[in-house]
This record gives sequence, structure tokens and C-alpha cells, in this order.
Amino acid sequence: TLTYRLGWRLFSLAARSGDAPLIAATRPVLLALVAEFGESAHLSVRLGDQVLTLATESPISAIHAPGRVGGLTPIATTSAGRALVVDLPADELEQLGLTGHAAAIESARSDGFAIVREEFEPGLVSVAAPIRGANDTVIGAINVSAPSFRFDDRLEEAAPILVEAAAAIGMTFSSPHLI
Repeated sequence: TLTYRLGWRLFSLAARSGDAPLIAATRPVLLALVAEFGESAHLSVRLGDQVLTLATESPISAIHAPGRVGGLTPIATTSAGRALVVDLPADELEQLGLTGHAAAIESARSDGFAIVREEFEPGLVSVAAPIRGANDTVIGAINVSAPSFRFDDRLEEAAPILVEAAAAIGMTFSSPHLI
């Protein structure tokens, strides 16, 4: 038909190139999280009303939570999504259709991390922390996700480690001109 359209794959590549400094700063942290927990670790950013995965690292094991770079997931039912919207005012949360998840987002705001147990996918649990850049704004989120039978009882243990790791990444972006 000689009709062309830009697909998600191209969009994913373009999104990754725009966040190259964030990806570069995060990759060693993701690898360290995989080494520490033996589970998959991911870097995500918000893309409108969804979460876009920019980078993922996974252990070599038969059962792990694979991340798809360029993959989109819902904000409401993912730990990364909740970490990405912790600073949004109530009216923006409402515009994103998140009023039903306001309590979970408020909990993530006060705790500094978000935990999700089998809301996005049965058998999958995750914990995430927001990455804050210049002016303390959320510029991304890191999370660890894993099968619930193996990681559910470790989520609270992992949370402060992710908060610390996200803060370390954010220190790289304390100047507004770097993003």
C-alpha cells in the first residue's frame, strides 16, 4: 500500500536515546541489584499514563521476571508506576485514572518506595523507588521484580536498598542541565 507508520519499536529506540545519561548511570546499579537479590531489576520512566521500561538486567536462572526494554505497563498496578507518580497532585492522579489507587500511591509517597503483590500479573511481586533529579523531581524509577514464591518475603528487606540506590543515581542528576 506504500503506507508507512512509525511503530513502537522505533519509539522505544528514540526514548532510550533521549535518556542515555539516565540509562548509563543506572546500568551498574541494576547489575548490583541483580547480584544482591538474584532477581530482575529495571529502570522505567513515565510515558503519559503508562510506564516505559528503558533498561533491564536479569539473572541467569530458569525462572525470573523478564523485562522488555521498550515495553509499556500500567501505572496503577506496578510498583514502578506508583513510584513514578508519588509527587503528582490529586487532580493529575485523577486525570490518569488513579483515584482508585490513591491510598497505595500515598503509602508509596510516605514510605519512599512502592510494593506491589500480584496486581499486575499473578505470581509476580515487585518493589520500586523513585529516582529524583534536579529540584527533587521524579525522573525515573528502579524496581526489582520476581516470582512471589521466591521474593514476596524479601520485599520489605529490598525496599531500603532500592531507596538508597535510587538516591545514588539521582545524585548524578542534581543539576537541571544534565537531563
